[in-house]
Amino acid sequence: MREAETNARRRYRARYVVNATGAWGPLTAAFGGIHSKAARIRPGKGIHVVYDRRLSNYAIVADSIDGRRVFLEPWQNVSIIGTTDDDYFGNLDDVTATSEEVRYLVQGIARVFPSIRTARAIGTYAGVRPTIYDYGPDEDSLSREHLIVDHAVDGAEGVFSMLGGKLASYRLFSQEMSDRLARDLCPGVACTTHEIPLPGGEKIIDPFRLAGEIETTPIAARRLVFRHGTRANDIGVIAREESFANTIVCPCEPVTEAEIRYVVRNEGATSVADVSRRTRLGLGACGGMRCTVRCAQIVAEERELSPRESIAQAKEFFEQQARTRLPVIGTVQARQEVLHFEQMHSLFGTRT
Repeated sequence: MREAETNARRRYRARYVVNATGAWGPLTAAFGGIHSKAARIRPGKGIHVVYDRRLSNYAIVADSIDGRRVFLEPWQNVSIIGTTDDDYFGNLDDVTATSEEVRYLVQGIARVFPSIRTARAIGTYAGVRPTIYDYGPDEDSLSREHLIVDHAVDGAEGVFSMLGGKLASYRLFSQEMSDRLARDLCPGVACTTHEIPLPGGEKIIDPFRLAGEIETTPIAARRLVFRHGTRANDIGVIAREESFANTIVCPCEPVTEAEIRYVVRNEGATSVADVSRRTRLGLGACGGMRCTVRCAQIVAEERELSPRESIAQAKEFFEQQARTRLPVIGTVQARQEVLHFEQMHSLFGTRT
């Protein structure tokens, strides 16, 4: 295998190999010399639109123009509407929403929640479902079940593919795969994963006590506990021991400097995008305008990167966030986007 960051090539040996790469499953199988049809899926694209605040504290379900169910629901500090379901034949590494898909969702929700038409959309996100292959049915009728494929019949003893499934059933799917491996590796041992808390879930942390200990706002402390559980105490140590580490970098979520430093040091975050995925930095109403540059500086300090690399990370993240907004912005927001771009490029020093 080749490590993407260092470009180093490494070779590993194992008794069993599990192909759990989602929509990339057939490609991964093919790289291992297994015909892609042995791990066949029918990729289905789905998108969501993100709004700048909670438009409702309740989930709302509506029928779209073609009879599919779409929804509006509060999620963290924002609201989302979704989702589409279309066969996808494009590049799996470049999946983006289109304005047509956005209009489809807005039209459906507007039938029961008309104010969605004037709400401020701040972005979109898109993904591809690794739906189990079936020829003929429309996308919405495809099974959402999951399947474990033993590739011994394809001449690849000890190789398995995990196909299909949804996020809602990820732990069940993982247990079924683990049980299959345990049958050979440790027969007779009972599964205990359902008895073991996920990391950070060992006990309940009082966010108000934490807020007082690290001298931050109760809201910031509650978000820390929500995202990290008991590991919020480790973040609190950084906040107490390192100067200014309890400073809020991203006011929209909010995200503290101590939290950024923690995920870089302990959770493998190597870029602004990695930090964002773990902490939601830059995913609020400002779209990263207020926090991207400072986060890039912190990541660069922790990883001993050059100022040029820091600026490149900030620019890449900011531009990626801007791309997610393009399908939802109107005329007024488009003018604002141009102003934002010029301001950020001036800050990055990338305009001549």
